Amino acid sequence: MKVLQINTTVNSGSHGRIAEEIGLSLIAAGHESYIAAAYTGRPSRSQIIEIGDDLDKKLHGLKTRLFDRHGFGSKTSTRKLVRQVKNIDPDIIHLHNIHGYYLHIGVLFEYLKSAKKPVVWTFTIAGLSPVIAVTLMRLTALSGKQDATVVPINRATPNLFCLTIPGLTIGIKNNC
Repeated sequence: MKVLQINTTVNSGSHGRIAEEIGLSLIAAGHESYIAAAYTGRPSRSQIIEIGDDLDKKLHGLKTRLFDRHGFGSKTSTRKLVRQVKNIDPDIIHLHNIHGYYLHIGVLFEYLKSAKKPVVWTFTIAGLSPVIAVTLMRLTALSGKQDATVVPINRATPNLFCLTIPGLTIGIKNNC
């Protein structure tokens, strides 16, 4: 099985180390592990795909500050990533942190909708912050569907959420 993780970092910070540990577990079980990330300065046993360059990230950050368009810069870098993902043809795509001035969420989610691959999205933050709530609303709007929902998975674990967009279901785990 091939698993592609998309994250801000590789083997750095809590979410980067979580992605690395998942990759190590996959490799130990005989699977292929890929991590696509914006910041790839740390070593990894997974195959690394670098997303964008320093200029792209700086321009994305500037676009965010000037026009409040976080998540809508880096279109060229994200298209390049999508081409690489198509070549890898992973069985599962696992999203971690997709904020951080390196991905165009419109391009990414259009691909995810068309790819019809299982997608897991893990949040490694404390609480469902307003920023995350706005991101979820924007992703719902991107789907073009009125019946997209964000719901708790069950009452016993109120910090686990599932974003359901017809044709694309994303499990969201808030594990802090």
